[in-house]
Amino acid sequence: LPLSPFSPKELSSALESFSEICDDLASQALSSNKEEWAKLFDQLSQKAEELIKICQGLSSLPSTCLEYQKRLFRSFQILFSLLTPPPLHLNQIPREILEYFLSPSGLTVIYIYPRINVRKAENLKTFVKELRQVDPLVTGPSVQTYEVTKEMKEGYQRAGILALIAVYFVLLLEFRSIWISLLAVLPLILGTLIMLGGMYLFQLSFNPANLMALPLLFGVGVDNSIHILHRYFTEGEKDIGHILRFTGKAILITSLTTAIGFGCLASAPFVNKVSQFLGFPPLLAGHQGLSSLGLLMTLGIAACFYTSVVFLPAYLKWKGE
Repeated sequence: LPLSPFSPKELSSALESFSEICDDLASQALSSNKEEWAKLFDQLSQKAEELIKICQGLSSLPSTCLEYQKRLFRSFQILFSLLTPPPLHLNQIPREILEYFLSPSGLTVIYIYPRINVRKAENLKTFVKELRQVDPLVTGPSVQTYEVTKEMKEGYQRAGILALIAVYFVLLLEFRSIWISLLAVLPLILGTLIMLGGMYLFQLSFNPANLMALPLLFGVGVDNSIHILHRYFTEGEKDIGHILRFTGKAILITSLTTAIGFGCLASAPFVNKVSQFLGFPPLLAGHQGLSSLGLLMTLGIAACFYTSVVFLPAYLKWKGE
């Protein structure tokens, strides 16, 4: 059987995609408390990584690989007949299959499968872009996933911007001052920037499940600065220390209660492991998307609390002096 040896580079690329898929499946199995499957996928990923390291040290695969490939094919004699099948006519195909792949107008369905791991957003975008170079009207699960994810991301971004604008106008109605309203929103903006830095630190990225954190955070994270500024400007309390001793405690409690609520989602995998160890069924949602939403909101609430009780009082004290 004429076989040509494959290059180490192509093999490494295929193994990298295989390893990434195994890592994703291991994470899903772990979140679903299927530790045996998680262990299996983790072992497969490790073996693939070992083969990648071996391939990276080779300029070309040894001849023994091609010989092994030939012997492997010889052990499956049935494959030889399958590699040279007789001509197949349309009237020999079952009607159900024929109607699925061939339309009454004569159009034929063509399936294209990616060589790369389309679970990654950048790989999915590249794959869809290449498909549309062949046919702009191409469709299928990968295209649908790409479009749905894109629409959700853009929709939540628009919702976040609208929420921020709506919050600012509510503050205008309350304080009757453009400057004070901007001052109330500033800790929220700084807290969001700190949250983005924390996302980089914890290797957490936006996904369709946690994107809704943006409009939620813009509504929840501005409460702290409103209470402090209300005491400072409306009630005329200029003692920053006094404000933090009383209003600061209330802000701490409200931030903790909100963070605990979302933190239960973030801690779901840990809590479920403890409950399983004690012989109880899973107590919290083990969905990775909900867990990332809980972690993102907890991080954002903590960041907004910090900017509200540290940055804002420091600025007010400096301005007052």
